[in-house]
Amino acid sequence: MTLFPSVYQECFGCAARPEAALAKLQKKEVGKPDFSIREEGAEPTAARGWLASIVMAPLYPAQSPLAKRLVAKLNPTHLDRIRRLDQMQVDKEGTHFTLPVAIERNGVRYHGLMMGKKENLTNGKWILQAMGRDAPIERAARKCRTVYSEGGYNVLMLNGPSIGRSDGIATPRTLGEAHEAALQFLEKAVNAKEIVIAGHSIGGGVVGQAILQHQFDPKRKYLVVRQATFDTVSNAVKRFLPLFKTAAEKAICASGAELDNIEPSKRLATLGIPEVIVQASHGEVARGETPKLSDFASDGVIDSKASLGYRLVKDEVLSHKTFRCIARLGHTEKDKYLAVSLEAIKSHFASKPSHTSKLINFIKNKILKY
Repeated sequence: MTLFPSVYQECFGCAARPEAALAKLQKKEVGKPDFSIREEGAEPTAARGWLASIVMAPLYPAQSPLAKRLVAKLNPTHLDRIRRLDQMQVDKEGTHFTLPVAIERNGVRYHGLMMGKKENLTNGKWILQAMGRDAPIERAARKCRTVYSEGGYNVLMLNGPSIGRSDGIATPRTLGEAHEAALQFLEKAVNAKEIVIAGHSIGGGVVGQAILQHQFDPKRKYLVVRQATFDTVSNAVKRFLPLFKTAAEKAICASGAELDNIEPSKRLATLGIPEVIVQASHGEVARGETPKLSDFASDGVIDSKASLGYRLVKDEVLSHKTFRCIARLGHTEKDKYLAVSLEAIKSHFASKPSHTSKLINFIKNKILKY
């Protein structure tokens, strides 16, 4: 596998001096990160059949050629315009950065954005955020950048197969491949030390597929946050469309369009990587407590019994899991689930006092003051 050059070398020509990278960024003397992964002996992704094409269209409409022509908010030209306007606003404000990035994996190019506050560019703290079924990153970038940068984190967002200017065809495998490549980018090009892998709705399933494919680096710190997502896409669909539940479930499974979020959670538990599950509930559940099955509620799209949190509690997949149950959380309420996610991230990575510092504080507070 080809190793990435440093993103700071690629963009700023100063890999050994992060402070020089920041200086160039402030002067807008930057390039565009453009990286390739070439995997020796990798089999090309199989062409998607007609049944899978039909099934994937409503599950992931943002990648549908027809939807991109008919729905303005999914049209690549419209998304390009949003990027340009947002870049103009970022340049005007002068406090943040937004850099377009292209990540190629075995000939398929995915387009994304690197974002954050300028002073956080080289702090090693990054969040990979995947969005929902009809949410190209351009439509969520400003909100994610604003919320996460206030917590000291940079953000990488990537449009999946055929969304916006990205190439490829969306299947569970290719959705995972795109975001697994993004993880490699953060590890090998950006050299991130703290990596948060976050996904909302079907984005939770997308990062789940990446988790199943990725070889995690034990030298880095990881946290996974799954926001208002499901246990399996077939269960979510059949509960959302009860009149067609049998046909929907059979079509999803037969076409290979299934997204199973349970297996990634089990793998994370085995690896000892912590996972935060943000889910709707009838009422607040105390932090640190495992919710009861009756606590979970529908968020307006995902039925309570199709939620990832419900299934993990039911199956007792609880190792390294933290539940953040939010009363009356609406499925599309970005402000709520992003704010809760950031709070959970900051709490997880908050530095804990060492035994030495505890001893010093004890001496100061209990002995020296007397």
